[in-house]
Amino acid sequence: MSNHLQIRLAGAAGEVTGSCTLVEVGSRRVLVDLGLVQGRPDAPEANVALPLDRLDWLDAVVLTHAHADHCGRLPMLPRAGYSGPILTSPATADMLPLILHAAARLQRRLADEARRAGHPPPPVLFDGDEVDRVCEQIVPVPGDAPYEVASDLRVTLHPVGHVLGARAALISGPAGDVLVSGDIGHRDGQPLPPPPPPPPADLVVMECTRGDVEDPPQACPDVQLAGVLAQARIDAQVIVCPTFALGRGQQLLFRLGQCARRGEVDMPVMLDSMVASVTAPMHARHPGELSGEARDLLARGIDPLDFPQLTRLRSRRAARVIKDLRGPALVLAGSGFCEGGPIVEHLIRWLPSRSGRVLLAGFCMPGTVSGALADDPPRVRLRGRWVPVEAPIDRLQCFSGHADAPQLQAWLASMPGPRPPVVLNHGDAAPRAAFATRLQSAGYTVHTPGLGEAVQA
Repeated sequence: MSNHLQIRLAGAAGEVTGSCTLVEVGSRRVLVDLGLVQGRPDAPEANVALPLDRLDWLDAVVLTHAHADHCGRLPMLPRAGYSGPILTSPATADMLPLILHAAARLQRRLADEARRAGHPPPPVLFDGDEVDRVCEQIVPVPGDAPYEVASDLRVTLHPVGHVLGARAALISGPAGDVLVSGDIGHRDGQPLPPPPPPPPADLVVMECTRGDVEDPPQACPDVQLAGVLAQARIDAQVIVCPTFALGRGQQLLFRLGQCARRGEVDMPVMLDSMVASVTAPMHARHPGELSGEARDLLARGIDPLDFPQLTRLRSRRAARVIKDLRGPALVLAGSGFCEGGPIVEHLIRWLPSRSGRVLLAGFCMPGTVSGALADDPPRVRLRGRWVPVEAPIDRLQCFSGHADAPQLQAWLASMPGPRPPVVLNHGDAAPRAAFATRLQSAGYTVHTPGLGEAVQA
């Protein structure tokens, strides 16, 4: 078995959470991502146990990008016996300490809140010291240069859009090449460019988050966003918009900046996310990651993610100003799936009122609060009680960070060389089945393995 390619999905098998893929190339083993399980009733218990029995036998760990469902359990690695390199892009390496330290603080705060309320506290998976320890193992891999893990094992990272620093991982050895896509960005994912064609591979592990969605032709995202702002202005409403600290927040800031430069943002915009407030300026530190339009703004001395109406709130103390906010106004707040973070307080305040308005921009994971808000009719339970929904809810799919089904297929079809077999991960059952059928109709051999099931090429 020294000359084979094999993968096992140790997470994200038939669901959009907990990404973790074990790649075996000959006698070498590489783990791609170690993400947090989210949106499941058993998530706290599922996260405590790592998905592999042994980690000391790994030759390398690769991180595709800095979203929690891909990186959220990395600080547990040293404790479990892994002391090797964690390979990722320079931009992801730049942001990761901030994001993981914020995750450690959030876990501690949630546990403390549960104890004060007399409830069993959720598990704390890691602390700040463990974040510092794992960050010492991070190795930034620049450009398309292969990183030689060993004489017979190389890892090359390739851009895929989605969020700043996101990469697909090409793992190469004498037995061949395995490409793990990570998350593939939308073609309209400003301030990032569309994903370029992937490199050739003998086996592809590919996400299919929106594998059953085909975005209809629609107005420019700037126009749709300006329309929501205009209605909130007429009705004197406070818009609350759940955002991710990395990805959706920056898409919205870029589009809001474009609207502001045309005079279409005549209301205060509050970014209520410490992490998003810090990661947004980091984009200017990595101009090679950005779209041509964003780079042109930088060349003119304009931060593409800033505008006069924006206030970045970097602490809970600073966010107290929101309590006195009256419409029209816009509040962008973490977290994106509304399972925690400051967005929960804003929803509790504004959902029962016609003076509020909710903007859902992009993918809403089924089983989460954002998924419940996207239902018709919405039924929302926050902090143990049902919250009446009187505020209007707007949905703008144009802000998805994930490619839709035609874009996913086009990305794969742009790969040079013969069609490789494809393993689908990071997709719920329906999108996964729909995208498998789409690829099979195009002549691909497609696998949809269960958790831990081996696929060989």
